Amino acid sequence: MLHIYILVRDVLLQIKQTFTQTLRGLMLLAQPAELICHFLQLLHKHAGPNV
Repeated sequence: MLHIYILVRDVLLQIKQTFTQTLRGLMLLAQPAELICHFLQLLHKHAGPNV
């Protein structure tokens, strides 16, 4: 019985780790995207409507 418990615990820990890493990766991807959007907005504002 204990063997199954340990196995399940290990699997859950692995899932949690993977989830955390994926989340961190997504946050890292989201930051440049926000910066690019901000930059494009500034560019559009300064260049005027003809861009």
